[in-house]
Amino acid sequence: MRKYSLISLTLLLFAGSAFLSSCNPDEETPVVTVKPSDLSYTPNTVSIKEGSSATSSAPEVQGTAPISFSITTAPDAGGAITVDASTGVITVSETTAAGTYKVSVDASNSAGSTSFTDAFTVEVIAPINFTDDVAPIVSASCSPCHVDGGANTNYGVFANAESNANFIIDRIKRDEGSAGFMPLNGTKLSDADIATIEQWKEDGLKEN
Repeated sequence: MRKYSLISLTLLLFAGSAFLSSCNPDEETPVVTVKPSDLSYTPNTVSIKEGSSATSSAPEVQGTAPISFSITTAPDAGGAITVDASTGVITVSETTAAGTYKVSVDASNSAGSTSFTDAFTVEVIAPINFTDDVAPIVSASCSPCHVDGGANTNYGVFANAESNANFIIDRIKRDEGSAGFMPLNGTKLSDADIATIEQWKEDGLKEN
């Protein structure tokens, strides 16, 4: 009878110890790490003039911290577009050539890495220049007065157009048929062509 009681007591003490162990508030819970997901930038595009710089906002991203970031660009920006590895903020330097760049982001943590294709877009706009943008408008709209062989100043020549830019803009913006309107006896330039010539001045009256 005594032997049976000791065994019962031993089992009871063992069960109580196990119960108390399971209720130990200091017991560590296994940490579950989650790969990065759902990365997004708001806004997810930036448009700047060539020679300017810009930065993105920090991205929203799900996953276990810390998360590190790296990027690739298409076409290759040659290091002119970079990312802060710890924050994900994208920087576009003033050396970035004109063009449209798709930025893909790799986000990594202790659980792995996730790629987000075309997560951000960078548009770098080349300045309006005389040779490519303004001279064709002059050739098409300012004949016969202001082209080679015309009776007035040849605005097909860069130096002439540059020195008379304010005069040209004033005249082409006047109402059709009004005094001083250009092209004389012609049709008013389209809004797009007028905007191009105005932007040429805004961009610094570049030749090419």
